[in-house]
Amino acid sequence: PLLRSGLFLVAWAGWVINSSRDGIHRREVALSGLIALGAGLVLGAGSWWFTRYRVSAEEIRVETGFLFRQSRRIRIERLQAVEVQQPLLARIFGMAELSLEVAGGDAGAKLAFLPLPRAVELRRQLLDRTPGGPADVAVDEPALYRVDPGRLLASQFLRTGFVSTLVGALAGLAANAAGRGAGVVLVAGAGLAVLTFVAKQFATLYGFTLRESPQGLRIVSGLLGVRSQTVPFGRVQGLVMVEPLLWRTLGWVRVDVTVAGVAQGGSDNDQLASTLLPVATRAEAEALAQRVLDADHTAVRLHEAPTRASWLAPLTRRRLRVGWDATLVVTTRGLLTTRTDVVPRAKIQSVHLVQGLLQRLLGLATVRLDIPSGPVAALAAHRDQVEAWQLAISVVDGGPEPTMTP
Repeated sequence: PLLRSGLFLVAWAGWVINSSRDGIHRREVALSGLIALGAGLVLGAGSWWFTRYRVSAEEIRVETGFLFRQSRRIRIERLQAVEVQQPLLARIFGMAELSLEVAGGDAGAKLAFLPLPRAVELRRQLLDRTPGGPADVAVDEPALYRVDPGRLLASQFLRTGFVSTLVGALAGLAANAAGRGAGVVLVAGAGLAVLTFVAKQFATLYGFTLRESPQGLRIVSGLLGVRSQTVPFGRVQGLVMVEPLLWRTLGWVRVDVTVAGVAQGGSDNDQLASTLLPVATRAEAEALAQRVLDADHTAVRLHEAPTRASWLAPLTRRRLRVGWDATLVVTTRGLLTTRTDVVPRAKIQSVHLVQGLLQRLLGLATVRLDIPSGPVAALAAHRDQVEAWQLAISVVDGGPEPTMTP
């Protein structure tokens, strides 16, 4: 109940700050605070009292709701992941919530809040009953990768978006030299927005630790609240290595994955599910990619787009490359931020060949490989049209690599 009442106290604190300019009296502040605390305790206690769960050999049943009752039954065999989450207030009180993810993208359920040891034990019990058990690795299992806080913070400031916003704001200030007030407001607003984004990313990815468990790769991170996510090897549909401009001078790479059944929203959990390494050296990223995909993408021979593609991509033509072998398809593209998309051929759902007007005049075409929605987007842009057809047919039929046209 105390944890659930915290939301009311946060809302009350926001009201006090917003109303402070109006000169509200201390008595009003105290009275409103007591009302907010009382309402939070009543509703929190009611929600806690009416929350029940029951675990059987076949299913887990979660019943919630104070005013409106809701019952959710989840079959154990359909559980894809069971994660222990600790928001800030729960972490302070040694509590946690259990997040249940279900196969097929169906809505899962949450149990909030449980004592942390009880949440960990319940997670272990549930995973022991799934077909992929046993539950987890030992606590002292060495980490495959642990992000350095200094490198993480530096990487956020060196991202192309941050640098572009900073340069744009400074250019706006210089152009607005005659009206200095407006220029300062512009720079302050842009700077605050960017710093807020950097702070949020840093808080979400702080302490990023990657371990291997029987279910896949287990990720734990978070500064204010600890979040965890498990990425099963079998559900990884593709992988992308992203290199912003300033990162390339330091040899840094970010690795993202598309995971089947994971919604691509804006929440921290969605980001954690798709981020395999927030920042790492290229050697570390390539070693992890080989472990996740069970194949070496660096052994795939890549071919540039034909010379006449320079009419459509004069600055990036040499970075438009594609190659594949019996297991993987690899594409690269990008100017300021380069990306290398790697997709297992067995995960490709369909292949699209696109040819615009100018492409038809130049005898070019673009091949798009379709996999579930996510950060990975394999695209072979501006290929010779004969080669593009050969690529599409070869990927679908599992044929050999065709001869590339210069």
